[in-house]
Amino acid sequence: MKNKLLLLSLILVSIFSVLIIFKKNDSSKPQIVDGSVKFVGTIVATNDECRVDGICSIKVDDKWVVSEFGGLRPTSEIETKGRLIGISFGQDTQRYVGKKVEVFAKPENGGYTIYGDSNFYIKLLD
Repeated sequence: MKNKLLLLSLILVSIFSVLIIFKKNDSSKPQIVDGSVKFVGTIVATNDECRVDGICSIKVDDKWVVSEFGGLRPTSEIETKGRLIGISFGQDTQRYVGKKVEVFAKPENGGYTIYGDSNFYIKLLD
């Protein structure tokens, strides 16, 4: 009886250990850092309207991430903004569709933005 309980205990500890390891290695799950979010995902669409006074953004999985505002803004203050690493809106942005990126951004209007902190970024991983 003692041996069966010991064996059962070892099996349960092993199962929980494996689950904890897999949970820690799930980089696609957003991590919240001081109200900001860090996650890894795949670019599924791009919007490069900032070249004509609109917004440049990248859709990562199911969320849009604003990366650039074009034209005149209604504020006279210089806005702090993160950076694009390995991505340029001066080129054909459709070539990034299907590529993996890491995003560190602020939640905003149901999506995210790299405006508001110079530490924010969208980094191409592929």
